[in-house]
Amino acid sequence: MDTLLRFFKKHNLEFINKTFVLAVSTGIDSSVLLDMFIKFRNEFKINIVIAHVNHHRRAQSEIEKDYIINYAKEENIKCVVKDLYFEKTNNFQEEARKRRYMFFEEVIKEVNGDYLVLAHHATDNTETVLMRILRGSSLKGYAGINSYNSINKNDLKYQIIRPLLELSRSHIKKYQEEYNVRYFDDESNFHNDYTRNRIRNKVLPVLSKETSNLDQKILEFSNTLYQASLIIDNKRDEIIRNKVIFDGDLIKFSRSDFYKLDSFMQEEILFELLKCFQLSKANILELIKLIYSKNKNYYICFKNLFGFSLSYDLVTINKNVNEKTEDNSLKDFSLIIDDFGKHINESYIVNDTFNINVTKIEQFDITNLYQMCYNIDDLPITIRTRRDGDRIKLSNGYKKVNDLFIDLKISKEERNNKLLVVDKNNEILMIFGLRKSEVLKSIKLKEENIIKISLEENRRV
Repeated sequence: MDTLLRFFKKHNLEFINKTFVLAVSTGIDSSVLLDMFIKFRNEFKINIVIAHVNHHRRAQSEIEKDYIINYAKEENIKCVVKDLYFEKTNNFQEEARKRRYMFFEEVIKEVNGDYLVLAHHATDNTETVLMRILRGSSLKGYAGINSYNSINKNDLKYQIIRPLLELSRSHIKKYQEEYNVRYFDDESNFHNDYTRNRIRNKVLPVLSKETSNLDQKILEFSNTLYQASLIIDNKRDEIIRNKVIFDGDLIKFSRSDFYKLDSFMQEEILFELLKCFQLSKANILELIKLIYSKNKNYYICFKNLFGFSLSYDLVTINKNVNEKTEDNSLKDFSLIIDDFGKHINESYIVNDTFNINVTKIEQFDITNLYQMCYNIDDLPITIRTRRDGDRIKLSNGYKKVNDLFIDLKISKEERNNKLLVVDKNNEILMIFGLRKSEVLKSIKLKEENIIKISLEENRRV
């Protein structure tokens, strides 16, 4: 009870007659949190609601669900349960997190809640900070987990609070033993399939040997970075207000204005503009590289998350474009290679699978259907997806690209992902992986003045 009272006073938060929605998984952390709030309710006038999620990933989850429902009845606490089912996903943890928070907000709306209470503690924060150092993040991201966040949406206002954030895992275990709090162990926490678990099970024991109060040291580090981030955020937000245009799902800004910013502020602005996608620092640096490229016109669905396009000085991000569809097509991809000095030894992202690479060469393989050699003096060329009416010159004359696809039994999905190379007169020179045009074969290449354009597998992690 003292822990909660100190937390509310420290952050100047009202609690009398307020409704607290507690995310309770029945693990040790949330079970201790629930026990603290029940004792607090017996002393002060507050309302408690339990929100429990059954992910259906373990046989024991049904036992845990039944337990929390019955326990809530005994304690006269409203309990709302959500059953989540998952098809095959590449990132279960991220998808589960998003769906949990959607559920929590549904509960807050239903009960008119004031606070969403989460059981994150100091050791969780230590793990989070280390994970973000490894992954790369914004300044505020490096600061770790916040004690509280205010959520202000059109139809919903509440605060997320983490009253246990200054308590280490050992303190929570001590409380559990002292008050005999029942909880359930999630055996997946002991597996090293996830980064957090590896940090918890392998890294923290080593670091803890160097200091007896690792969690508190990291909390101090977090607080220092958080305070610094508030100063940076004010400057960042001022730049965004003055230089960024928001038009529905579209975000627009000038490349030349972006170039005037120092590299740190560039990263912070992109982190903020795209925070809903939870990009890594490596992702942000990829975007900055694209912005700094000399290509005048360029489009990509970045990581199958959002549309990113360049049109001369204008950068446009479409947050509503998501090409993770059934056909996973590239749709309107377009890349112009326009002069020698700008594009030698350049790499451009097509999608998570392929890059376009441009290099100067002296020797080449004219039979390779995934690369094309071209005279620098004959630039520009454009690499793009197919369009209605496209025709390619073959040995027996011109043929519609769509008819060629049919002849070669190319599936609809493959058709949408085939990239064409066209010259400045819109003459198709080749279709990567399928055919080279007779026009391309007739071009006489000039020694020491040749570039190679290749479609290559993206090997970045």
